[in-house]
Amino acid sequence: MSPVVECVMNFSEGRDPKVIDQIAGAITSEPGVTLLDRQSDFDHHRSVISFIGAPAAVEEAAVRACGRAAEIIDLRRHRGEHPRIGATDVIPFVPLRAVTLQDCVAIARRAGERIARQFGIPVYLYGAAAARPDRENLENIRRGEFESLREEIVTQDTRIPDFGERRLHPTAGATAVGARDLLIAYNVYLDTEEVAVARQIASQVRSSSGGLPFVKALGLAAPARGHAQVSMNLVNYRQTPMHAAWDAVCKAAELLGTRAVSSEIVGLVPERALWAAAQHCLQIENFSEGLVIEHRVRESSTCITDERSEQYMQGLLPPRDAVLAEMETQAEKRSIPIVGPVVGRLLYQYARLIQARRIFEMGSAIGYSTIWWARAVGPGGCVHYTDGSREKAQEARRYFEQAGVADRVETRVGNSIDLIDAVAGEFDLIFVDVDKHQYPDAFRKAIPRLRPGGLLIADNVLWSGRVARGETDADSEGIREFNRLLYASRELLPVILPIRDGVAVAEKQWPGQGA
Repeated sequence: MSPVVECVMNFSEGRDPKVIDQIAGAITSEPGVTLLDRQSDFDHHRSVISFIGAPAAVEEAAVRACGRAAEIIDLRRHRGEHPRIGATDVIPFVPLRAVTLQDCVAIARRAGERIARQFGIPVYLYGAAAARPDRENLENIRRGEFESLREEIVTQDTRIPDFGERRLHPTAGATAVGARDLLIAYNVYLDTEEVAVARQIASQVRSSSGGLPFVKALGLAAPARGHAQVSMNLVNYRQTPMHAAWDAVCKAAELLGTRAVSSEIVGLVPERALWAAAQHCLQIENFSEGLVIEHRVRESSTCITDERSEQYMQGLLPPRDAVLAEMETQAEKRSIPIVGPVVGRLLYQYARLIQARRIFEMGSAIGYSTIWWARAVGPGGCVHYTDGSREKAQEARRYFEQAGVADRVETRVGNSIDLIDAVAGEFDLIFVDVDKHQYPDAFRKAIPRLRPGGLLIADNVLWSGRVARGETDADSEGIREFNRLLYASRELLPVILPIRDGVAVAEKQWPGQGA
């Protein structure tokens, strides 16, 4: 799969569309680059242009655009609400597919050196590309903005640029070039024009003041809109999602005698962030990514096995008993992830082959795989079912009773990775099927608890091809890191079977045993 990098360039011009047209033209003049989005704000006097492409093409387009902006933007005449140090203020490179953050660091450093050398614009590296710890945070670089930096770059050693001379370009200023993961630029408008109120709210919600984690916030005026604005960057939207930021601003605004009236997204947003907001705001009880039709279409076109092969294997199987058949029907109807009958038989066989008597499941949903394990361990054996949902655990318990294996299953509700600490002794087999981003943590917890000769088995380790395509969302990175740990371990002899969504099977070696 070809690598894809995103660049989200910020320019100090938000009022003259002809200027932005010229800069956008410089970007799209590079073959292989696709312009995704452009947005301008009159009050901020700022534009954001997002584009993607192969790493070399994106780097070249960014350098060209920076050079063109230097020719047509005069920062000496620029006045806007948003902090800035340059005509091209910020150039972040973001890994999207088959590219790592470190790859983007290399792109940022090459681009920064070229910009300084070709255009005489001093460059500061920030984010993951920062050469100094105090420059990881962009706000440290932008402190005092263009006007203060013009003097400080000459007089203060802490303001020496990473590339270029110790003087600002006379009209284009300086530029910050960096590498980062996806973030969300999210603004909330207040039912007041008082910028002091917006600043007070921003102080309460940003992480540096003890507010929401992974949130940067400023209070800005927006006279063209007739509202003050709380301008936020959600640098880890999984830890602090948009709806959490909105709720926090609403609460703070109410205490100050005003209210939040609307919000906006600047640039582009990951679809998972919108899913999370929908689930929270609408209180959808059965929400999962499987309910989103576009997601299901993508999944159907990225199966690890060919669809005809999958149907062929399913057709070979004899009918399941009534309990398993009912669980398969419910899983299909309600988009509940289960291993399915092909993998279920595989799990049963492995447990029987090693004569497993104690099995611990990390993540069990409605207990479909648990029944296969329970039948494999036989009377007197024990399977530890774990899941974070009490409702699913109760439903699973009913299925265990119907299947006649309830006496072999210990049911535990909570964080599946932590629950293993509550059970003493070693296990013959540990099964990992937690949330994908938690797989590395599950690996580290499981290995010390597995007996020599025991098996670590994990589902979804090919993640519908995402790991091979190099996608950089938290789930794909989690699975990729799990697989790396699996094959790097000297204690394990692993193999990945490309059935369904990929099943990893690893034997824990006896001391002194080699592959």
